[in-house]
Amino acid sequence: MERTTEKSCKYIYKIVIAGDQKSGKSTLFSRFTKHKSKFKEPQSGVKFENCNFHMSSGENIKFQLWDIIGFKQYRSIIKSHFRRAVGAFIVYDITSENSFNSAKSWLEDLRIAEPDIIISIIGNKIDKDPSLRKISFEQGRTFAQENDAIFAETSARDNLGVNEAFERLFKRVYDVKVEIIKNDVEMSDQSSLISEQIKIEKNTITKNFCCH
Repeated sequence: MERTTEKSCKYIYKIVIAGDQKSGKSTLFSRFTKHKSKFKEPQSGVKFENCNFHMSSGENIKFQLWDIIGFKQYRSIIKSHFRRAVGAFIVYDITSENSFNSAKSWLEDLRIAEPDIIISIIGNKIDKDPSLRKISFEQGRTFAQENDAIFAETSARDNLGVNEAFERLFKRVYDVKVEIIKNDVEMSDQSSLISEQIKIEKNTITKNFCCH
């Protein structure tokens, strides 16, 4: 998959970025969408950007990224922004235990809003002095595995692992959605085949009845 400027897209998928204030999620958002390392926390609830990608299948897909406000006092409002999201990043600061613990409640809120949402857990700020790290790589990865989520560590400031983390979630979302569409088509075809078979059987029964 690769970025494209093509405006015509077959599907649009909503992806939200959640996490506590100062987790670096807005910087992560800015780094990926604008290639900048400085970005202010959204003050009015949410900011979003569109990212278009050309998939290996040949389809152009639009991923709509929503940076959700991280202030805890707005949590009741925040939850409404999770609706209809198919993917989510939950970002925590590897130097903050509180930030990591909050990731658990963000995950709960997301799964309540959208039970089938695909989640990526991001441990951010790996550029910090190693002595400041409070959450180990293994802790983050285990938390993700226990919750059927993707895991990655990044530095939004130094642009380490950022593109890979985003593209990995995008690909997972696309693959899952393609499989769902494929299954729906197969079920639809099967239903049509059954309906056609029933019609044939009814016509046969009617014909046989009329001829005796």
